[in-house]
Amino acid sequence: MNDEEIEGNLAEITAVSIETTASALSFLIFNVVKNPLILEKLHAEILKVFGSDINSTITYEALESCRYLDGLIKELLRHSNPGPFNLRVLESYENVGNYHWSPGTWFFVDNHRIMNNSKYWNEPMKFNPDRFLSEEHGGTNEFRNMCKNGYVPFGGGLRICPGRNIAVIELKLIAVLFFRKYNIELLDNESIKYVYRGTNQVRDFMIKVSKR
Repeated sequence: MNDEEIEGNLAEITAVSIETTASALSFLIFNVVKNPLILEKLHAEILKVFGSDINSTITYEALESCRYLDGLIKELLRHSNPGPFNLRVLESYENVGNYHWSPGTWFFVDNHRIMNNSKYWNEPMKFNPDRFLSEEHGGTNEFRNMCKNGYVPFGGGLRICPGRNIAVIELKLIAVLFFRKYNIELLDNESIKYVYRGTNQVRDFMIKVSKR
C-alpha cells in the first residue's frame, strides 16, 4: 500500500472501532453474565492462564493461548455482531441471481442473518461458545464443519475489515481485564436494547459492578 492507502486504513480503523467496540463489550457482558456456566468457564480459564494476581501482565501470547476466550469472542461476533451489514457497490455490469445489475448498484450483505441461519448453525439463537471449540477441548466442533462464508463477522474478500485483528485482541483483553477484577450483575436480565445507526448501538444498558 502507498502512504495514502495506509493513512485511509488507519483512519477507518480508528473511526469505526470506537462505537463498535463499545457496543460489542456491552453485548459481551450481557451474554456472559446471563449464562452462569459460560461465566464459570471464563473465570476458570482466566485463573489458569493469568493466575490469581489481578494486576499481572497480560501478554499477546497468553491471550492467544486462551481457547475458551477465543471461542467466546467468535461466538459474540456471530450471535451479536455490532456490524450486521456490509455494503458493496458494483463497479461494472454483473449478473447476480438471474438479474442484470448496473454499475453503482448498492448491495447490503446481511451478515447477521447469514450467521444466525438454522441452515448453517445448530440452534443459532443460542449463545454457545462451545461451537467454536474442538471436542478435544470440550466443544462441539461445529465450526469445523461450517460451510464457506457461513461465518463472516468482518465481511470477506479484498474489502474485509482491515481492523479485524486488533478488534479481536481488544475484545479479548477487555474481557480478561473486566471479568478477573469485577463481579457484574445485570439490572435487566431479559433483553439488551440497541438501535441500528450504521452499526448496532447499545442504549440504556445498566449493570451493577463490584470488586471480586
